[in-house]
Formats: sequence, structure tokens, C-alpha cells
Amino acid sequence: MSKLMPRHILSVSTPQAQALLSIAKSHKLIICLDWVGHLGLIYVIDITIADFTTLRNRMIMLTLNGTPTIISTFAAPKIVEDFLDKSKTTGWRTCFWVFAIVLVVVSIPAFVVMLLNQIKAKRAGLLVKNDSGRTPMQRIKYYAIEFDCKQSAPKPITLS
Repeated sequence: MSKLMPRHILSVSTPQAQALLSIAKSHKLIICLDWVGHLGLIYVIDITIADFTTLRNRMIMLTLNGTPTIISTFAAPKIVEDFLDKSKTTGWRTCFWVFAIVLVVVSIPAFVVMLLNQIKAKRAGLLVKNDSGRTPMQRIKYYAIEFDCKQSAPKPITLS
């Protein structure tokens, strides 16, 4: 319940108003998940760059990783304007599909490079599979303990 709005404003009866209210409540969760995913992806990329580069070149590579921000600062308003224009696209929902496709296409070269390096490391004998001697159930239990999984079912997230 919002502290900014009185209770009688939030108790709406029309279906359109109820839909808008549910979107507003879930909007916080969507923003949270978006930022967790966005920052998580940037973090993984930064760790990968730190692993692949020498100390001398690391700052240059991390800086190059941040250059799309400069481009998107100036290009984003025009792109958003085009997505919101109903005559050009189907609306703002198209952005999610475009992002999903672009993310996969842009990630494929990095995936291929990592896969080829893994194959090269296996051929060179640098990757040796260590058998833990655990059964599948023992592995599940081991990783559940390692990742601090609770024995009970997860509780639903409530945003207030």
C-alpha cells in the first residue's frame, strides 16, 4: 500500500484501473530484475576481461567495454521514439523481443571464442575432469549446501 496515495484512490473497480494498478505494483519488481540482470551481465563481462587480459592492457579493455554507454546516451532517445511510434513498430513491447535477439547475436562471438579455447585446452591436456566420487543425489545435496539453499520452499517476494 502506497503511503503517498489514500486508500480510496487505490481501491478502484474498473478493469482498466485494476490493470494499471497491477502494472504499477509489478513495475518495481521488473525494474529490480532488469537492473540485477544488467549489472550481473556487466560484472561477468568485466571478470572475463580481467581473466583474458594482461595487467598492462586491462584498463584499456575495461574502458572499451564501457564505450557503448557513450553511444547509447545519444542514440537511445531516437531509438525509444521510434519504438513508441505505433506507425513504425507494434509499440514498446517490441523492445523486449529486439533486446532478446540482439543480446543472443552479440553474445555468440564470445561464446564461440570460449568454446574454441575450451576445446584447445582439452586437446592440450590442460582440462582434466576430476571425479568427485559422488552420486547424483550426493552432488545435489553438496551443491545445495554450498549455495546455501534452504530445505523449505522459497517464500514469495512482497514489495511494499
